[in-house]
Amino acid sequence: MPQDYRNACFPWLSVRDNIALRLRCSFQGKHVNAGANSIIDDEMAALCRRLDIQVDLNKYPYELSGGELQLLLFLATMVMPGDLRVFDEPFSALDFRRRVVASKMMSERFASRPSEAWIVITHDLTEGVQLADEVAVFSTNRTITERIKVEMPWPRDIGDSSDAAAITAVQAVRKAVGIA
Repeated sequence: MPQDYRNACFPWLSVRDNIALRLRCSFQGKHVNAGANSIIDDEMAALCRRLDIQVDLNKYPYELSGGELQLLLFLATMVMPGDLRVFDEPFSALDFRRRVVASKMMSERFASRPSEAWIVITHDLTEGVQLADEVAVFSTNRTITERIKVEMPWPRDIGDSSDAAAITAVQAVRKAVGIA
């Protein structure tokens, strides 16, 4: 899921068709037209209800707000097949309530599918700790300067930073980035 969600979609395709294209590509060339549409209509609709968004998937990307488009790309990435997902600032355009709900969805997915690997790129230290088994701190020249283990069970209560392990991990990350 790219950070630049506005340019991540083809403007001449509907939101449904953009998502279907992502799903078809993730199936690596296998014929999935009916399967992709079923995933979009069923799973995406259920996830949209959970996030309390009513979006017409027949609209074009430019007809949606930034938050709606980012949420839909987030959900599309969630339903893609495969064992690796990369999210670059997945919640930057979301209001606080939807950010918490989307983070909780990620936490539940991590707990239910431990074989999947997810990389979440974020500048929010608390979010990074709550969505990670390990936080990698990068320098300005893009090298890892420190790795901090997060010793918390899954699923996590996203938004609750009062857990002792979360506090310890956030303090370690703050120290690693030089703001302790």
